[in-house]
Amino acid sequence: MNFDNVVALVIGDVILDELCFGDVLRMSPEAPDIPILSYRRTEYYLGGAANVAANIRSLGAKPILCSITGNDSARETILKLMSDRKLEASFIIASHERRTTVKQRFINGEKHLLRVDSEDDDNMSDTELAMLTDSVVNAVAKYSPDVIILQDYNKGIFTEDFIDFMIMIGHKYDVPICVDPKKINFDKYNGVDLFKPNYKEFCDYLTFKPNSHEELLQMMKTFQVEHYTPNFLLTLSEKGLIYSSDYGNNVICLPAEFSGIIDVSGAGDTVISTSALCMALKMKPEYLAITSNIAGGLACKKMGINAISVEELKDYIDNKKGHHNVS
Repeated sequence: MNFDNVVALVIGDVILDELCFGDVLRMSPEAPDIPILSYRRTEYYLGGAANVAANIRSLGAKPILCSITGNDSARETILKLMSDRKLEASFIIASHERRTTVKQRFINGEKHLLRVDSEDDDNMSDTELAMLTDSVVNAVAKYSPDVIILQDYNKGIFTEDFIDFMIMIGHKYDVPICVDPKKINFDKYNGVDLFKPNYKEFCDYLTFKPNSHEELLQMMKTFQVEHYTPNFLLTLSEKGLIYSSDYGNNVICLPAEFSGIIDVSGAGDTVISTSALCMALKMKPEYLAITSNIAGGLACKKMGINAISVEELKDYIDNKKGHHNVS
């Protein structure tokens, strides 16, 4: 398993994750049941598509991130964080029409007290669409990516026109397209190579929870056939994942690799990053599923939004008894 020569084009909503840490020592006298957080420090992390790019880099491949942000201080913080991690940022467009998405979390010890989101999630304007489209064209021309990742957080980047454009780009250059979807655009990604929702997102799309494992598999297969999607990777949080390839004719069900999950934040970003790189290398379905499941499990063993390294992944695979060699 060597991702060193893989170039991944990551398209999607960039988010700045801001964690404000403190201690709750007393309750507010001004309102019942309201804690007072004695502020200690703030930490900043790359979120959304930027976290996927960070995961791609940590796994040893080269990420190229195309996105659109506001022209504001949050953008500057994101660019600084990317520079610190040696991530390409020249294809991230600044717009005067929107704010950069910021998720601000207030934390007492390891317990989340409150999250405040600052964002503009309206669809891109025609001007923004034109700028981002040009950015993608230039990135493809310069780097000739081996895989495309569409990271959708419903923050306005993935309009129907832009989704169609990205799928056209993938098909034109014969580059596999991997999608991490959100509810609004769930059924608009016809013809992509890998579709990776989580269980809750899929149930929200179906508007019901399947009554059995067999019914869930049938719903996945139906979706694949109807949306021309050969590969469907469904993450099940602490229960592992299901990987359905060949339009549902080859199904791999894996339990979670680890018990005692510490934090699921960013684990989905790790899974889509790993599975996309595996797809770029044309790994067999069972290897893709096993590697992605291990990567997601390793991410859940860490507190906060932290990318796993390729060394961590390789070491665990090498040391796993009875595991096939996926290198």
